[in-house]
Amino acid sequence: MRNLGLVLLLVACGGNNKQDGGAGSAAPRPPAGDPADCAAPVTCKPACDRGDLKACAFLGGYYATVSDDPTSTKKAQAALAKACSGGELAACAPLAEFHLENDYPRPRDAEGKALAAKACAAGFGDGCEDAAVAVPAWAKQCVAGDALACFDAAQAYATPGPDEPPDSTAIRAATPDDARAKDLTNKGRALLADACAKGRARGCLPGERVALAIAGIELSQQTRGCEHGNVISCTFAATKTSKTPATFLDFLDKTCALGGAPGCNDLVTLYASGGHGVDKDMAKAKAIARRACAADIGAFCSIETQLGK
Repeated sequence: MRNLGLVLLLVACGGNNKQDGGAGSAAPRPPAGDPADCAAPVTCKPACDRGDLKACAFLGGYYATVSDDPTSTKKAQAALAKACSGGELAACAPLAEFHLENDYPRPRDAEGKALAAKACAAGFGDGCEDAAVAVPAWAKQCVAGDALACFDAAQAYATPGPDEPPDSTAIRAATPDDARAKDLTNKGRALLADACAKGRARGCLPGERVALAIAGIELSQQTRGCEHGNVISCTFAATKTSKTPATFLDFLDKTCALGGAPGCNDLVTLYASGGHGVDKDMAKAKAIARRACAADIGAFCSIETQLGK
């Protein structure tokens, strides 16, 4: 099991062009006719509250990756627990990660082990401790259309790199097979591209383990995913456009509007301090913090207080 952090790196935009940016862009929405295909807190939270367990699973998986939101762990656990207990067993494995003890990724406490075993028994490789069980499970999930399972299986089949420590806990196939690893990677990328092209927001970039997939996804696909309302797509599109201030700010704003704390954090920081091609604008920083506070994103109510009313 892997819980790779989703971190939006704020890097220098370059250039001297000053941009106003947008503190009030409307959040992208799922395509008409498919309202249940949520891929962001602002759309998945209401769906999860209505009992859409897949929405809960996406929501929990997303919150589990957000490292700069002090409220995300509690939100992730609640959403994943609702999904797992309701029968969306794919959520049980990431939920088990909150029961880790001492050395990551093992051992777990009794409840964590039970959750992982429940996921593994249902055919989800993320819950399996034994490589002989996990790798075939990922491969089977991949064939069934789970893009991220393709990347997990690919990583397991790939020959370990020279920097991998001897005591690595990474799950590896008994016999490396780089050709198969390449095929699985290509399969995963094709599945993501196809889902995104068809307007399925969740398919563009699912909520977990995105770092395994993101390297092979072009900006055009991330932009399309953002347009479909995928907060992860918007976040990564921002990182790819960080040297183009206007576009960068637009993606940050869309990330924030979709409920993504990283986008809100970076917007507030940019406008509160200025630089990176952005004029200092405390009024705009406060407005963004106020909007995020009202939407229960991160710790923005306290940030709003720190900035001053």
